[in-house]
Amino acid sequence: MTPRWQFGQPWARLAVGLILAFVLAVLLTNGAVPAAIRLEAALVLVVTLVRPAVGLMIVAFLAPLGDIVAPIVGGPPVRHAETLTIAFLAGWLLFRTDQDESPVALPATLTSAMWVFGGVLIASVTATALQLHRESPAALQSTIATLTQSYLLNADDVIGVHTAGRLLEGLGLIVAAAELGQRSVRDRLWLLTCLVASGVVAGVASALLAIGIAPVQMLARQAANGLPRYSAVTGDVNAAASSYLLLVGAAAGAASVARRRRVAWLVAATLLVAGIMLTGSGSALIAITAVVVAVVLRMASTAARPWKIAGVLVLVMMIGSAAAFVRSSRSVASLEMRGGFTRTSVRLVEAHPVFGIGAGRYYPLSKLTLPPWLSLFYGRENAHDYYLQIAAELGIVGLAAFLWVLATALTTQLKRAWRGEINSLTAGCLAGTLAYLVTALAGHPLLVPETAIPFWVVLGLAIQPPGVATRPQWFDRIAMGLACVLVLTAPFRGLAPVTLVVGDDGFGPWQTDSGGRAYRQAETPASLFVGPAITSLEIPMRLSRGSSNHSALVAIVVPGYARTETRVGTDWTMQVVALPGAEVLEPNQRINLAASVVDDLGTLESSRHLDIGQVRVVTAK
Repeated sequence: MTPRWQFGQPWARLAVGLILAFVLAVLLTNGAVPAAIRLEAALVLVVTLVRPAVGLMIVAFLAPLGDIVAPIVGGPPVRHAETLTIAFLAGWLLFRTDQDESPVALPATLTSAMWVFGGVLIASVTATALQLHRESPAALQSTIATLTQSYLLNADDVIGVHTAGRLLEGLGLIVAAAELGQRSVRDRLWLLTCLVASGVVAGVASALLAIGIAPVQMLARQAANGLPRYSAVTGDVNAAASSYLLLVGAAAGAASVARRRRVAWLVAATLLVAGIMLTGSGSALIAITAVVVAVVLRMASTAARPWKIAGVLVLVMMIGSAAAFVRSSRSVASLEMRGGFTRTSVRLVEAHPVFGIGAGRYYPLSKLTLPPWLSLFYGRENAHDYYLQIAAELGIVGLAAFLWVLATALTTQLKRAWRGEINSLTAGCLAGTLAYLVTALAGHPLLVPETAIPFWVVLGLAIQPPGVATRPQWFDRIAMGLACVLVLTAPFRGLAPVTLVVGDDGFGPWQTDSGGRAYRQAETPASLFVGPAITSLEIPMRLSRGSSNHSALVAIVVPGYARTETRVGTDWTMQVVALPGAEVLEPNQRINLAASVVDDLGTLESSRHLDIGQVRVVTAK
């Protein structure tokens, strides 16, 4: 007998449902929120209370459209996709199902994995909140008040509640989609129809954006991007490509089982592929190649000869395209950039390897760990590898729990797919899911709600009844106990000592000039790190004595705050730099230095001949 999902107990559903209902009620009673958004959220809640499957269909269609729908219903600052998701989850958890209905069938250890991962997330937020309380009790009170009053608005969130909340919402969507999809094959197909239709609308809107037809805000975002890569639903084109790729698999699987609507599904798949091409995503191309390799290997033993030949031809074409992309100048630059992000992630993992630096803390703390040349360009950024981001924020424990959730959700179906025991619709969902997860090695689609929601829903729909599956009841109890233990570790976690190590900051060893001044030679760009309370300091700088140039223009950049330029010669120049003071929970402030000179032909070139003396604090908090 397949065990009942533990979280399906009425008391648990009621408790979590009421929490989500409170979050939604705060939004619905906020007069500053546009009426269209409140009406939309209320509609999703009411429909879900009456018919949960229809509520999820509405979310599946509207939530992924992001920047397309937001201007219509009122635009920022509301977190539109999450608002719809929470409205659905609140209604679904509070919905009273018929007691005679069969329970949802999940893989044997999936609920245990979810309990542990949920414990990791709650412990991470708790630990960061306690750190904030130790540093500034007033800041914690302000943060909690802001989140309580405006969780679904673009409120400041130092402790990572939004990041953890999105992942917990994802777990809820997996179970909801699995439950609703298993109870009705028709609802399952309609859910996929809504997701694919949403992707098609996004692809068409992206094509219109490419020819200059879009809302003013979208055109301004595209102009700021400055690249011929287009996505109407989100500014993250790689995340958009991941979502399209996921839906291509679902559409292809549906086309193979839908006789009457096969042409419509194939047209939709073609439009989604066009959407991928508009994004210009290399990671999507590589992910498609990986999935095609797996399919061809599976076909090698069972398919008829013509299908084997066709599969090999497609495989050769895909590998050739991927190889050509990898050798392109754009790919080389992209790989170099991702190498810098990887080094950043490794530094953050090393800071707190077991439990991580805290959910949602990668982006702000990357300001202190990016290589100087990347910091000069980005200031702060995410990991461009979602698994490394999870490892940095939640530690090795969190990464293991996250991978456990994915593995338990997919392993059984993947084994059945390899043995040819599932239908092509489920196989298409699995292929799209795997391709999506491959793209996460070079991006972070799960950080973008508009592209994460389709993934969680398709992953849930890919979970079909595995047949007879038994699990001792004590297994889930152990998982719950482990989750509680993880939460109890929160008070004992310290603040991460995050900064660049000596040698990676662009500076050489300390030296002394003829006048007795201590200095270091900087191979610009280089980065200075100073205390969190300093609000201004004086930096001695000069061109190195061995330089063939008489002067250089030095850019002094405080990420996210200010940029100044000053002319420096071979004599010491004292430059006063204003600083904002470190943000709460940040141990240092960063100053980037980059020098450039004009050569004999009047060309501006980078200079690596800059000496920096010991800084002097002028003012501090």
